[in-house]
Formats: sequence, structure tokens, C-alpha cells
Amino acid sequence: MQQLQPSAMSFTSPDDVTRANTILDSLDLQLRIKPDATALIFLADGEREETPMTYADLAVQSHAFAAGLLEQVTQGDRVILLFQSSYEFVVAFFGCMRAGVIAVPMPIPSRRISEWTRIENVQKNCSAKMTVTLGKIKERLLDQIEDGYSPAGLNFCSYESLLNAGAGRNAALDPVSADAIAFLQYTSGSTGMPKGVMLSHANLIENQKLIYHGLQNYGDCVFMSWLPLFHDMGLIGNLLQSIYIGQPFVFMAPSAFLQKPIRWLRAISKYRARVSGGPNFSYQLCAEKIKDEDKAGLDLSSWKIAFNGAEPIRAQTLEFFHHTYAAYGLAETALFPCYGAAESTLIISGAECDKPPFYLNVDRVAYESNRIVAVADDEPNALRLVSSGIPLYEQSVVIVDPATRRELPPFNVGEIWVTTPCNASGYWGNEAASAAAFDNQLPSTEARYLNTGDLGFSTGSELFITGRTKDLLIFNGRNIYPQDIEACSESTSLELKPGRCAAFCVMHDDREKLVLVHEVERSSSRKLDAQAIIEKIRIGVNRQLSISVHAVALVSPSTIPMTSSGKIRRQMCKQQFQNNELKLMACWRAGEGFINCENERVAV
Repeated sequence: MQQLQPSAMSFTSPDDVTRANTILDSLDLQLRIKPDATALIFLADGEREETPMTYADLAVQSHAFAAGLLEQVTQGDRVILLFQSSYEFVVAFFGCMRAGVIAVPMPIPSRRISEWTRIENVQKNCSAKMTVTLGKIKERLLDQIEDGYSPAGLNFCSYESLLNAGAGRNAALDPVSADAIAFLQYTSGSTGMPKGVMLSHANLIENQKLIYHGLQNYGDCVFMSWLPLFHDMGLIGNLLQSIYIGQPFVFMAPSAFLQKPIRWLRAISKYRARVSGGPNFSYQLCAEKIKDEDKAGLDLSSWKIAFNGAEPIRAQTLEFFHHTYAAYGLAETALFPCYGAAESTLIISGAECDKPPFYLNVDRVAYESNRIVAVADDEPNALRLVSSGIPLYEQSVVIVDPATRRELPPFNVGEIWVTTPCNASGYWGNEAASAAAFDNQLPSTEARYLNTGDLGFSTGSELFITGRTKDLLIFNGRNIYPQDIEACSESTSLELKPGRCAAFCVMHDDREKLVLVHEVERSSSRKLDAQAIIEKIRIGVNRQLSISVHAVALVSPSTIPMTSSGKIRRQMCKQQFQNNELKLMACWRAGEGFINCENERVAV
């Protein structure tokens, strides 16, 4: 614990912080001024602390990895990294940057063929020369391949062999240009096939400046995270920011948090973390599932930035979470809704520090017609929304009418377009998709905009995210966001897992019909009155939203497809529904009635 309380002399000055041109410059700076200070602490099981890694440790090991890597590949080659959250991932990632090799971080696949197919598609897209992972994981993955799938071209190599090959060598490594591609950030694929965003060192540094100033990460600023390091929120918003400002980064594996959510809050309390966060579902999980006796001893008063980066963020979740943990020192001003996109490196907007979130009650009927009409919170049709903050670059965000491609005035819903130095140069090997996403113009300006694919509106200062363009549902001329239906549906029964519902439409009798797929709580899966739950869902959605449900599918725990950041992959879930690939527990369909499926895949 003493290592997380550095002396005032070890702080990196604001001038030094913002002078870096690459993330490697930031690491080299920390190496010069405080080589023996703690850079990383990994909690192996979410609680047990491994030996801390210093800046000197990280610099020496990443240099060795880079030297070993360059015996196998050349500068500019792409290398897939398959790691769990660990010191080894951090060494490999910085080693790739040090070598001038383009890292491609990816999640370790399970036995699901769809996960292997995604990695194989990524390898083909970027022509990755090698796939690096720990030796023990390599053997396990090869066993999985032998069990029934043989992806081509992955060319596995163990992390240990590369590190050992370069250990002790004083290899001269070429300096890295700020314009060089630092790594490929493959999009989560929440609405389609993933694409490789080309992020330069300059993109990363510009976004680090936004995070640094937007979150006011000055002085003593411990970071704590359970987010996966292969994903932008965990990697760029936590790990790289902590290196950029020279402050300790405490982290655990996502599985450690999901198995026991209290571990996250205990780590914040123990290490006096200032910055920590996650998607909306993680706050809901902590508010609903942690027992009062497990909260004993928590002190969350150090937590000044509790960022919530899911899109859209539920106002009710923020208020519920604060109400639950205010007694443990959590200030309302710590709640930090924010918005970002992989194509713009990470963060785009964020709340104002030291102020509570900005809430807005709107008329639901007008909202469904893309009009924003503010109402009192006690109005019968009131819908409570929360802002994702203000754009961190001034005048960088516009709301655009997708039909006319003209900017809309405040309080009108449209596409969110962004122009900042954080915008990537495009998608790797996909010129058509790059042009469509990154090469947009308004009639009145020469600036090039990124079309984020998200929908939202502005009050003139505050930015509100309403949903994804491709996920929007239309019923009888009403624009309905799937997350509103999902929230309504899951509120009908405690036996439905929060944040694990997918709402989408299918064509039936030449009309769009609503389908809901719900995961069941693991504790309820053995004794489940599925027919009664489905009936509650149908009645609840119809009563609150005046929408008839065409089909409901209850599926086994942990089977709804999710992105690495915790978002529902609605389009993939729709595809699985249509192809009868869901792991069903029970289902109901209009005109056909109820079926108890007992975990068998049956036609619905």
C-alpha cells in the first residue's frame, strides 16, 4: 500500500505529461523520473495481489519482448494478441509498439465456433503474421482447435519464447513516429461485422489529453479496473491513461468481477482509487446483487470519477447506484456519464467534474417522433434521460438529419457526427466502409466528420445518446429504442437477468413484429415458472408501451451474444433466433402458444 502513496516529488508535472508525442514517450518519461515506482498491480483472483510491476520492470520486459518479436516479424506487420488481463498482456502490447509492430488485441475464444470464426476473419482482414499468447493458453487453444475447428493462418507463438529470445539483448530499436499506426482496434460488432480501426500514436495522445483534462486526473490519481484490456475502455481509458500521467493502475480480470461484484468496490476502497468505471450493467449489478453484509467496511469517498460509458446510460441506474452507496461515501458528483466511439479512439464527451449528472424528463410520445419536449418528472408520459456530458473538444459534435445530411437544431434527434484529431484514418483494408464512416461533410463546412452510427440530440451544450441507428425499431410510425423495451420487459420479473435482454423485430405476415429474448437468472433456472414470466412480459410491455409482443424466448444464463464492452449484440441475437440457434429454456409465439424447451434448440 505504501507504493500507492508516491511522494510529491514523484508526480509527473502537467507540462511533462502533455509533452509526449507517443505513449512510448510517456513510459520513457516515467522511467527517467521514477523507475522504481509502482506502475501496475494485478489482483489475480480479484483480491490476491501479485508482486507489483514498476516502470523499470515494464520498460525492460517490453524491450526484451520487442527484440524477440523482431526476430520473427518485421516493422509494420500485424500481430494478434490473445491474453487475459495480466502483466504479460501489458508487456506484449508495449513490446509491439516498441518494435513498430501493429498489435491486434483480441479476446481469448471459448469453444464456440463463432468466436474462433471472428478471430480467423480478423486475421484474414489484417493479414496478421502471428498470434501471440501465453504458452499454457496456447496449448489449451490448440486442444480446442483439435476438438472440432481448424482456423487457418493464426500461426501461434508463445509469449515466453519471444520474451526469452530478447532477454538480455541490448537491441537498438528504431524510434516510433507519431503518425505510425499504434494498433488496430477491432470494433465490438454490436450491429455488424467487426472492422479494424487504424489508430495512430497521435490519435492515442490526443485522446489521452482529453481524458487527462476532462477527468481532471491531476496529482494523486490511482486507477482501478476490471474491464478487459483488449477493449478500448479498459486499454485506452485506464491502462494507457495511467501510464500517460504516471499513476498506479490496479486491475483484475473481468471474470473476477462478474463472479463476485463486491471485489470491484472493495478494491476501490482498499487502494483509494480515484478513477474507476464500466458499462451501465456493472452499476446495476452492484446495486441489485451485493448484500448489505458484504458492504461492511466499504469507504468509497476516494472515488471521484465513476465513469459510465455504456450507450445509452440509464438514468434510473445512476440514481439507484448512488442511493445504494451514498452511505459508503459515494458522492453524487462522482457519477460521470460519458460517451465515446472506437472510431474516435475512445472518449468524445463527458460530464463536468464535481457536478452531479444532468437529467432531463421528456415527453415519451414526442420522443417517439424524434422530438424532445421537456416535461415535469411527475407527468404520466415522462421519460427520464441522463446526459452523456459535453463534448470535450468544443464544437466537435453535430446532430445531423440522416435524410438531408444537414445539422439539426437543439432538441432534435439525429445522427451523431464528430470531427476531432482523435478520429482514426479509417478501417484497415476496407476503403468503402472507411469512406462511409469517416468522410462525411456538412454543406456549410469543409471539415470531415465521423458518422458514429449513433443517434442522439443536444440541448446546445449537453449531449444525449438515444440509441444505435441500426437497432431503432418502428411500430406504427413510432420510433422505439430497443433499450426502452428491454428495460420495461426485464422489470416485470426478478427471475430475469438485468441487462441481458435483446429486443428486435422480425417480418411476419408482411409486418414488423416484436421479439424479446431474455436470459434467466442462474439462481432461478432450475425452478422456473416460465409460462407465468412470459405472460408478465407480454402484459407489461403492452401496458407500458402499447406494443404487442409477437414472441418471447427465455434462454440459459450467459448465452445471449454480447460485445466485449457488455453491450447486447441484438443483430446476432436476431440471427440466432431466426436460425433456431438459441439455447432455449422456454418460448412463446403468437398463434402457437407456449413451449417448455428444456435447453434444447427448437424452432421458434
